[in-house]
Amino acid sequence: MPAFNAKGGRIELQAIDKNKIKAILFLDGERKSELALKGKMKNNYFVSVHKRTIIPIPFIFGKFKNNQFQLALSEDNTLQIDCLNNQWGWVFIFLASHDQTRHYEYKYLKQGLEANGDLK
Repeated sequence: MPAFNAKGGRIELQAIDKNKIKAILFLDGERKSELALKGKMKNNYFVSVHKRTIIPIPFIFGKFKNNQFQLALSEDNTLQIDCLNNQWGWVFIFLASHDQTRHYEYKYLKQGLEANGDLK
């Protein structure tokens, strides 16, 4: 069960089955929340299921949203997270859009006892 630190919190990832991962958030050592993530393994990445929203009203209004993420564990035990969020829409002849792609890396937190008996 890998654990990763980020700003005083810790996230543990557990494989539920080949299409689901459970992410558990701990803040100050207390379990705050958990989330089951659906997706599939693809080229050593866990890729989430696309979350798409499409609202078309021809010639008047339209809206499209797409969200997806992927997780990978690198050779040096760094968790890599890539997020995709793009949205666009229109009203009459006006078109607007918003695209966002992010990449995060978190270092692996080894769990176990030090030689003096303290937790790492």
